[in-house]
Amino acid sequence: MLDCLLISFPLLRIEFPPLGPAILNGVALDNGYKSKCRDLNIEFMDEMDSETIQEFPVFAEDGTYYNSTLTRKLIRWARKKALAIVEENPRWVCMSLLAFTQQKICRIICSELKRINPDIQIAVGGNGVSSHKQDPYANDMIKNKIADAVIFGEGEQIIKDILADKIWGIHRVDQLKLEEWQYSYPNYDDFDLSRYTERQDQPSLGITGSKGCVRRCTFCDVVSLWPKYNFRTGKDVAQELITNYERYGIKRFQFSDSLMNGSITAFREMNEEIVARIPNKITYVGQYIFRPKKHVKEHDYDMMKKAGAHEFFIGVESGSERVRDHMKKKFSNDDIDFTARCLGERGIKQRWLFILGYPTETEEDFEDTISLLRRFGYLARQGLLNLAVRIYYNYPGAPLYDELAFHNIADAINPYFWTAEINPDMDFEARYQRLRKYINVAIQEGYFTGDDDEDIVNVLAEYNRARERYWQLKNAS
Repeated sequence: MLDCLLISFPLLRIEFPPLGPAILNGVALDNGYKSKCRDLNIEFMDEMDSETIQEFPVFAEDGTYYNSTLTRKLIRWARKKALAIVEENPRWVCMSLLAFTQQKICRIICSELKRINPDIQIAVGGNGVSSHKQDPYANDMIKNKIADAVIFGEGEQIIKDILADKIWGIHRVDQLKLEEWQYSYPNYDDFDLSRYTERQDQPSLGITGSKGCVRRCTFCDVVSLWPKYNFRTGKDVAQELITNYERYGIKRFQFSDSLMNGSITAFREMNEEIVARIPNKITYVGQYIFRPKKHVKEHDYDMMKKAGAHEFFIGVESGSERVRDHMKKKFSNDDIDFTARCLGERGIKQRWLFILGYPTETEEDFEDTISLLRRFGYLARQGLLNLAVRIYYNYPGAPLYDELAFHNIADAINPYFWTAEINPDMDFEARYQRLRKYINVAIQEGYFTGDDDEDIVNVLAEYNRARERYWQLKNAS
């Protein structure tokens, strides 16, 4: 009998194995339990037709959306997965939810599990369990006996109590201290690592060097999950990278950190350790923040390159310093210029992340973003800079969520469909039109190949669906 079967859910990119279950698997195995991982996300992508995969995000995100054909397909699939899980004969099935968009499919599978075997024990946890200051999902799962335990917070310690049959009901875990979560390395023995190659030419593994963030951006919910920023030493992070390079033969790694250079000292130490032991052997990608040149020198960028820095995801968010100041991003246009140049000169790729339609964004602010795209188009045409963009999402748990509520959000039917008293003329349609202009300029400057670029197709598919839904609701009101 298995002590624990750790489950991950759709819909996620298949870029690397789900890190949360792998970490908990490592903890369970290190503590003498028989544990195993199963990735239902990759099974979903293998087994579902393209129409279902495309429609699934709408089902997952919009609480008012219902499609009987899709629902029947998902229930049949969930029943099949539940039978396969029961055949594994686990004492505990531990459901790992990365995002709230996995709540509905998790509930369906848990319901099927309990229908097949009422005695099976189910624990649900992960960032996706939380619903800003309320527990409707957790209460529903416990009250209706769909799950036996629902966990808010980090799992590295409480997983041991769950497997010792000490945890039932709803539990909240205070943020763990560094020494409470860094002691076990993730275990990936149950994953076919060769499958995790979406958008890349080789498999990769995730790694966590820190939790929390040194910033308190108004649009981000990280502070509600990890109020304090804590980080591992650079040498310890380097050791995990080297261990997985030697054990699994993996040469590409992706950081889960909000900012892998949140601690400049630890990030520098990690690069130095890798260069000293396995220079030019691995590559890594992760989220990075612009730093002024008084904090990061040219030599640091040389070491990043030798250690394997391949691509940095950087939250630019807006070309307007006024908007970024409201967001509390804490970097200037000069910092952007310095960092972009240093990375570009060393061939380290950048992916800039943008948010359009931030509540304070005026037309002038938006034009600052357009100017920024035009200024750095030369890096895009060299293949060194690309973009990711989204319309502002009214994120539960983010500081601005409460502030906007104070300013009387209207049309609060969907997290996209808000208006704010501070900028009442900017509704979803206005934000959508800014997105279209942004995309057109990005194509002109060489960031995207055209309307058929995969990134553009995916973005427009999501927001075109949202726009259609928006106008249905508006016209019906």
